[in-house]
This record gives sequence, structure tokens and C-alpha cells, in this order.
Amino acid sequence: MALSPGQRGIIDQGQFDDLERSRESLEELPYTFRYWYRCDEPDCHGHKHSILDWEIGAAFRAWRARYTDEQTLLDKIHEKWFGQLTSDQYDTYFFVGNARQYPSAFMVLGVASPPTRTQLTLF
Repeated sequence: MALSPGQRGIIDQGQFDDLERSRESLEELPYTFRYWYRCDEPDCHGHKHSILDWEIGAAFRAWRARYTDEQTLLDKIHEKWFGQLTSDQYDTYFFVGNARQYPSAFMVLGVASPPTRTQLTLF
């Protein structure tokens, strides 16, 4: 997700000193990752949410050193976030939120994927 001119200005002015962050640590990811899915509503045309989860950014930065080929890196990100975390083995939940400027546009702020538990039968 590209930074707005205002966000870029804040970074360039170094207003993150109180958070003990340097300008170098605020690296913008070169990709925007999104989930696209359909809900259970009969007339659903699908939902597309950007993933702003800290964990996907941290994985991208850490795995970039391990997987020097960019396509391999993207394949590993895809495998984890669009394969493993959303597989039938997990009961996946998205933590979503929106921004004040765009109250109807939601973003995925986090993903929880506890293992799926089999429902026991009563009879």
C-alpha cells in the first residue's frame, strides 16, 4: 500500500523519535497483499481486503534474506497466508478494521488460525 504524501512527510520529518524508530526501519513493502473472499450472503459479489498485518511485513523482510529469488519469496508468502493459514486444517478468523477517512473500507489487521476441531456427535 503506497503512503500518502502526508504519511511520507511525517516519515521524512522524523517524527517517530518518541517511538524509538529510525527512518530506515519504516521500510515500505513493495507489494500490497490482499485477501479476496465471498461471504455467506446470497448476493455477495466478494470482498477484497488489504492485509496490514505486522506479521506479513515482518515475514517478507526476514524471508527476503533467506529466499534471494523474489518469486520464491512471494511463493512462500502465498503458501503461508493464502495456503496454510486459510486451509481446512484451521478455523481462520480475520481481525479487521477501517480508517476514519474510509469508514466502509475494511483492512485485515491480523489473522488468527487455531486448529479446526471436529464436532463430536451426540448420538
